[in-house]
Amino acid sequence: MFVKDNTLNSAKAYFSERLEGFSESELKLMWTEIICKRFNWSRADLLMNADFRLSESDLLFIRFYVKRLQENEPFQYILGETEFYGLTIKCDKRALIPRPETEELVDWISENKIIQKAVDICSGSGCIALALKSVYKNATILGVDISDKANDLARENAQLNKLEVLFETADALDVNADFWSTLSDLDLIVSNPPYIPESEKAEMAINVLDFEPHLALFVENDSPIIFYERIADIAIQKLKIGGLLYFELHHLYSEEVMTYLEDIGFQAIEIKKDLQGKNRMIKGERLK
Repeated sequence: MFVKDNTLNSAKAYFSERLEGFSESELKLMWTEIICKRFNWSRADLLMNADFRLSESDLLFIRFYVKRLQENEPFQYILGETEFYGLTIKCDKRALIPRPETEELVDWISENKIIQKAVDICSGSGCIALALKSVYKNATILGVDISDKANDLARENAQLNKLEVLFETADALDVNADFWSTLSDLDLIVSNPPYIPESEKAEMAINVLDFEPHLALFVENDSPIIFYERIADIAIQKLKIGGLLYFELHHLYSEEVMTYLEDIGFQAIEIKKDLQGKNRMIKGERLK
C-alpha cells in the first residue's frame, strides 16, 4: 500500500506530498473536487469524513489522478469537467478549458437587458453560448466553430445543461463562406478567438502547450489580430443597427483591435480590464 493506512486523511497527505509543484490553494481545490466527485459528496460531507476508510479501488483512483497531474495534464481534463458561470462544462482535448477571464466577458455582456439573437464565433466547448442562453432564456443562440470535434463537445455540454443552443461548423476567417449569408439582424456577436502569436509558445505553461488544442490558441506572428479583423468584418454586416460586438482580447493588441473596429464603422467602443488589470475585453456597437 502506498499510504500508511487507507483513511481519507492519509490519502490526502500522499496527494499533497506527491504534488509539491502546486500551491496550497490549488491542492485544496483539486482534492475537494476529486473526492466530492468520487463519492458524490458535498463540501460539508468531505469535512465530516476525514477518517473515512477508502477501498483499494478508491486509492488507485487517487494515485491515477496524481500520476496524470505529475505529467502536467490539466486538472480539468483529468476531472472531465469544470464550472463556468454556474454551469457544468465537460472538458477534454477537443476544446480549450474555459477561463475565469471569459466569465468576466459573459458577465459584462449580461448587463444588457435584452438579447434576442446572438452568435458566438469560435465557440469551442460552447461555454459562452451556453452561459448566454442561461441568462437570456428566450433568446436564439448559435455557436460556430471550425472544429467538428469542438462542436460535438459543445452539443454534449448543451445536453448536459439542458440548454437549447445550436452549434454549426464554419471558418471565421472565410468571410465569404456561404454559412455567413444565413445570418442577419443579430443583436450580438461575441468571440474569444485564437490570439496568441506563435512567438509566445516558449513562454507558455507545459500543461497548456502539451494538451490544449493549438488550433484554438495560436495565430501567425505577422497577423496577430487576423481573427478580430475577419469576425468584425462579418459583424458589421450581420448585426442589426444597435447590435453589439464583444471580443476577449490579447492585452498587447487591444489598441490595434480598437483602431480596426473604428476604421470599419463601429462606434461607442469600450475596452474593459480584467481582474488582473489587463485590457481583456472590448465591445463596439453598430450604429449605422
